[in-house]
Amino acid sequence: MAQASGPRPGLGSVVKRHVRWLRRSPMPVRDAAQVGFALVFRRRGHLVASTVRYRGARRVVHDGPFYFGILCNRLFHAPGDRGALLIHDAGTLVIGADVKIAASARITVGGHLAIGSHTRINHGAKILANTVVTIGEGVAMGPECLILDDDLHDLTVAGVPRTKRAAITVADRVWIGSRCTLLKGTEIGEGSIIAAGSVVTGVIPAGVVAGGSPARVLATAASWTP
Repeated sequence: MAQASGPRPGLGSVVKRHVRWLRRSPMPVRDAAQVGFALVFRRRGHLVASTVRYRGARRVVHDGPFYFGILCNRLFHAPGDRGALLIHDAGTLVIGADVKIAASARITVGGHLAIGSHTRINHGAKILANTVVTIGEGVAMGPECLILDDDLHDLTVAGVPRTKRAAITVADRVWIGSRCTLLKGTEIGEGSIIAAGSVVTGVIPAGVVAGGSPARVLATAASWTP
Protein backbone atom coordinates (compact mmCIF):
# COMPACT_ATOMS: atom_id res chain seq x y z
CA MET A 1 0.00 0.00 0.00
CA ALA A 2 1.37 3.40 -0.91
CA GLN A 3 2.28 5.58 2.02
CA ALA A 4 0.43 8.82 2.49
CA SER A 5 2.51 11.82 1.50
CA GLY A 6 3.45 14.29 4.21
CA PRO A 7 2.18 17.86 4.39
CA ARG A 8 3.34 20.17 1.63
CA PRO A 9 5.82 22.84 2.71
CA GLY A 10 4.34 26.26 3.36
CA LEU A 11 4.88 29.18 1.04
CA GLY A 12 7.23 30.83 3.55
CA SER A 13 9.61 27.86 3.62
CA VAL A 14 9.55 27.61 -0.17
CA VAL A 15 10.44 31.29 -0.54
CA LYS A 16 13.24 31.01 2.04
CA ARG A 17 14.71 28.03 0.20
CA HIS A 18 14.69 29.92 -3.09
CA VAL A 19 16.19 33.02 -1.49
CA ARG A 20 19.09 30.92 -0.18
CA TRP A 21 19.54 29.52 -3.68
CA LEU A 22 19.54 33.01 -5.22
CA ARG A 23 22.20 34.21 -2.77
CA ARG A 24 24.51 31.36 -3.78
CA SER A 25 23.81 31.79 -7.49
CA PRO A 26 26.35 33.61 -9.73
CA MET A 27 23.57 35.10 -11.90
CA PRO A 28 23.46 38.89 -12.46
CA VAL A 29 21.61 40.96 -9.88
CA ARG A 30 18.88 41.93 -12.36
CA ASP A 31 18.09 38.31 -13.16
CA ALA A 32 18.21 37.35 -9.49
CA ALA A 33 15.72 40.11 -8.70
CA GLN A 34 13.37 38.95 -11.45
CA VAL A 35 13.54 35.34 -10.32
CA GLY A 36 12.95 36.40 -6.73
CA PHE A 37 9.91 38.44 -7.77
CA ALA A 38 8.51 35.57 -9.80
CA LEU A 39 9.03 33.00 -7.05
CA VAL A 40 7.36 35.16 -4.44
CA PHE A 41 4.37 36.35 -6.47
CA ARG A 42 3.64 33.44 -8.79
CA ARG A 43 0.95 30.95 -7.88
CA ARG A 44 2.38 27.83 -6.31
CA GLY A 45 3.19 25.13 -8.81
CA HIS A 46 3.20 27.47 -11.80
CA LEU A 47 5.99 28.35 -14.13
CA VAL A 48 8.64 30.89 -13.14
CA ALA A 49 7.62 33.99 -15.08
CA SER A 50 7.52 37.63 -14.09
CA THR A 51 6.87 39.24 -17.49
CA VAL A 52 4.34 36.86 -19.02
CA ARG A 53 0.55 36.68 -18.98
CA TYR A 54 -0.48 33.07 -18.64
CA ARG A 55 -3.60 31.00 -18.30
CA GLY A 56 -3.98 27.28 -17.73
CA ALA A 57 -0.46 26.88 -16.33
CA ARG A 58 -1.66 24.16 -13.97
CA ARG A 59 -1.54 21.90 -17.03
CA VAL A 60 2.22 22.40 -17.36
CA VAL A 61 4.40 19.39 -16.54
CA HIS A 62 8.05 20.28 -16.05
CA ASP A 63 11.25 18.61 -14.81
CA GLY A 64 12.64 21.80 -13.31
CA PRO A 65 12.09 25.58 -13.31
CA PHE A 66 10.62 26.76 -16.59
CA TYR A 67 11.93 30.27 -17.26
CA PHE A 68 9.63 32.38 -19.43
CA GLY A 69 10.71 35.98 -19.88
CA ILE A 70 13.79 35.89 -17.64
CA LEU A 71 17.28 34.43 -17.76
CA CYS A 72 17.21 34.41 -21.55
CA ASN A 73 19.02 35.99 -24.45
CA ARG A 74 18.03 39.68 -24.57
CA LEU A 75 18.71 40.08 -28.28
CA PHE A 76 16.10 42.49 -29.68
CA HIS A 77 14.57 42.83 -26.24
CA ALA A 78 12.52 45.97 -25.76
CA PRO A 79 11.35 47.41 -22.43
CA GLY A 80 7.80 46.33 -21.74
CA ASP A 81 7.97 43.18 -23.87
CA ARG A 82 5.37 40.74 -22.60
CA GLY A 83 4.60 37.28 -23.82
CA ALA A 84 1.64 35.00 -23.36
CA LEU A 85 1.13 31.36 -22.50
CA LEU A 86 -2.40 30.07 -23.12
CA ILE A 87 -3.21 26.42 -22.51
CA HIS A 88 -6.75 25.44 -23.44
CA ASP A 89 -8.73 22.87 -21.48
CA ALA A 90 -7.68 20.02 -23.78
CA GLY A 91 -4.09 21.21 -24.04
CA THR A 92 -0.96 19.94 -22.31
CA LEU A 93 2.54 21.41 -22.15
CA VAL A 94 5.48 19.19 -21.16
CA ILE A 95 8.76 20.96 -20.41
CA GLY A 96 12.23 19.53 -19.83
CA ALA A 97 14.81 20.98 -17.48
CA ASP A 98 16.32 24.45 -17.94
CA VAL A 99 14.04 25.63 -20.74
CA LYS A 100 14.26 29.38 -21.37
CA ILE A 101 11.80 31.35 -23.44
CA ALA A 102 12.15 35.07 -24.11
CA ALA A 103 9.77 37.69 -22.77
CA SER A 104 7.79 38.46 -25.92
CA ALA A 105 7.18 34.89 -27.10
CA ARG A 106 3.54 33.82 -27.41
CA ILE A 107 2.52 30.18 -27.02
CA THR A 108 -0.96 28.73 -27.49
CA VAL A 109 -1.60 25.05 -26.76
CA GLY A 110 -4.85 23.40 -27.78
CA GLY A 111 -3.29 19.97 -28.25
CA HIS A 112 0.10 18.80 -27.00
CA LEU A 113 3.38 20.73 -26.92
CA ALA A 114 6.61 19.16 -25.67
CA ILE A 115 9.85 21.14 -25.32
CA GLY A 116 13.08 19.30 -24.46
CA SER A 117 15.69 20.26 -21.89
CA HIS A 118 18.12 23.15 -22.48
CA THR A 119 16.10 24.56 -25.36
CA ARG A 120 16.15 28.32 -26.00
CA ILE A 121 13.34 30.21 -27.74
CA ASN A 122 14.08 33.81 -28.58
CA HIS A 123 12.07 37.03 -28.68
CA GLY A 124 8.96 37.34 -30.79
CA ALA A 125 8.55 33.60 -31.37
CA LYS A 126 5.00 32.32 -31.81
CA ILE A 127 3.98 28.69 -31.36
CA LEU A 128 0.51 27.25 -32.04
CA ALA A 129 0.10 23.60 -31.05
CA ASN A 130 -3.42 22.43 -31.85
CA THR A 131 -2.35 18.83 -32.57
CA VAL A 132 1.18 17.77 -31.53
CA VAL A 133 4.33 19.90 -31.63
CA THR A 134 7.53 18.29 -30.37
CA ILE A 135 10.70 20.35 -29.92
CA GLY A 136 13.74 18.33 -28.88
CA GLU A 137 16.59 18.98 -26.47
CA GLY A 138 19.17 21.69 -27.01
CA VAL A 139 17.21 23.44 -29.75
CA ALA A 140 18.05 27.08 -30.50
CA MET A 141 15.28 29.16 -32.05
CA GLY A 142 16.07 32.64 -33.32
CA PRO A 143 13.94 35.77 -32.96
CA GLU A 144 10.47 36.03 -34.53
CA CYS A 145 10.11 32.40 -35.57
CA LEU A 146 6.65 30.98 -36.22
CA ILE A 147 5.50 27.40 -35.65
CA LEU A 148 1.97 26.51 -36.81
CA ASP A 149 0.60 22.96 -36.87
CA ASP A 150 -2.83 24.21 -37.96
CA ASP A 151 -3.87 26.17 -41.07
CA LEU A 152 -6.84 27.55 -39.09
CA HIS A 153 -8.95 27.46 -42.28
CA ASP A 154 -10.32 24.64 -44.43
CA LEU A 155 -8.85 24.52 -47.93
CA THR A 156 -10.17 22.68 -50.99
CA VAL A 157 -8.12 22.45 -54.21
CA ALA A 158 -9.67 21.00 -57.40
CA GLY A 159 -12.50 19.63 -55.31
CA VAL A 160 -10.18 17.78 -52.93
CA PRO A 161 -10.07 18.90 -49.27
CA ARG A 162 -6.55 19.50 -47.96
CA THR A 163 -5.36 18.39 -44.55
CA LYS A 164 -5.90 21.22 -42.11
CA ARG A 165 -3.66 20.03 -39.25
CA ALA A 166 -0.55 17.86 -38.92
CA ALA A 167 2.09 17.30 -36.25
CA ILE A 168 5.42 19.13 -36.23
CA THR A 169 8.64 17.51 -34.99
CA VAL A 170 11.95 19.28 -34.37
CA ALA A 171 14.66 16.83 -33.29
CA ASP A 172 17.47 17.46 -30.79
CA ARG A 173 20.15 20.14 -31.34
CA VAL A 174 18.44 21.89 -34.24
CA TRP A 175 19.33 25.53 -34.89
CA ILE A 176 16.45 27.52 -36.38
CA GLY A 177 17.49 30.93 -37.71
CA SER A 178 15.54 34.11 -37.16
CA ARG A 179 12.15 34.64 -38.82
CA CYS A 180 11.74 31.03 -39.92
CA THR A 181 8.26 29.56 -40.40
CA LEU A 182 7.53 25.90 -39.66
CA LEU A 183 4.17 24.79 -41.06
CA LYS A 184 2.05 21.69 -40.44
CA GLY A 185 3.75 18.38 -41.20
CA THR A 186 7.29 19.73 -40.73
CA GLU A 187 9.96 17.27 -39.57
CA ILE A 188 13.53 18.45 -38.95
CA GLY A 189 16.25 15.89 -38.26
CA GLU A 190 18.78 16.00 -35.44
CA GLY A 191 21.54 18.61 -35.61
CA SER A 192 20.26 20.37 -38.71
CA ILE A 193 20.44 24.11 -39.34
CA ILE A 194 17.58 26.09 -40.87
CA ALA A 195 18.69 29.32 -42.55
CA ALA A 196 17.07 32.58 -41.49
CA GLY A 197 13.81 33.46 -43.21
CA SER A 198 13.08 29.94 -44.43
CA VAL A 199 9.64 28.35 -44.77
CA VAL A 200 9.67 24.67 -43.85
CA THR A 201 6.77 22.51 -45.02
CA GLY A 202 8.15 18.97 -45.23
CA VAL A 203 10.92 16.66 -44.07
CA ILE A 204 14.46 17.96 -43.53
CA PRO A 205 17.02 15.19 -42.88
CA ALA A 206 19.52 15.18 -40.00
CA GLY A 207 22.84 17.02 -40.11
CA VAL A 208 22.16 19.37 -43.02
CA VAL A 209 21.80 23.06 -43.75
CA ALA A 210 18.44 23.86 -45.28
CA GLY A 211 16.95 27.12 -46.46
CA GLY A 212 14.57 28.82 -48.83
CA SER A 213 10.83 28.87 -49.40
CA PRO A 214 10.01 26.07 -49.36
CA ALA A 215 13.16 24.96 -47.55
CA ARG A 216 15.48 22.54 -49.33
CA VAL A 217 18.85 21.02 -48.46
CA LEU A 218 21.72 23.43 -49.20
CA ALA A 219 24.63 21.56 -47.61
CA THR A 220 25.26 18.21 -45.93
CA ALA A 221 27.53 16.95 -43.13
CA ALA A 222 26.82 20.14 -41.18
CA SER A 223 27.31 20.75 -37.47
CA TRP A 224 27.05 23.69 -35.10
CA THR A 225 28.04 24.63 -31.56
CA PRO A 226 25.51 26.19 -29.16
